[in-house]
Amino acid sequence: MSGIVGSAGSHSGVIGLESNPNQPWVHCLGDGGTSTLSNSPVKITAWEVNKDRGSNFSNGVFTAPITGAYLLTFRSYVYDLTANDMVYCKITTSNRLYYQRAMQTAEYGAHPATEVVACEVMDMDANDTVEVGMYNNNAARGTQYESGQFMTMNVILLS
Repeated sequence: MSGIVGSAGSHSGVIGLESNPNQPWVHCLGDGGTSTLSNSPVKITAWEVNKDRGSNFSNGVFTAPITGAYLLTFRSYVYDLTANDMVYCKITTSNRLYYQRAMQTAEYGAHPATEVVACEVMDMDANDTVEVGMYNNNAARGTQYESGQFMTMNVILLS
């Protein structure tokens, strides 16, 4: 957190960190639906925005207002997996791709499941964009993901 840099309107935090109350920050939860994963990346647009300081998030896409290092975190619950399924999270920025892979980790009755978690620090220029998508390499069975309280995304400017 010591890398958070303030600008106009910044102040020193309780433990001496520099922070900016106008710093770009997005916090989203899934919109509460259930969707089926395909076998190719599909951008997730099913978001309820809880916080969008700077109004930089729209239709599942975050646009960097200034050049800097940004932290993106993503989490989703996926179920109805088979032993051969691999679920991928694809973070797409204007200048790079990041992947995270998850396999079946738990079984709840007839609904084998996993949690997809991604965390990336991204070097973004002003007006670069980032979006998150998911897919399953073996989606023939209709793998599901819940876009409710089990799905979150955060993007914040680090420096």
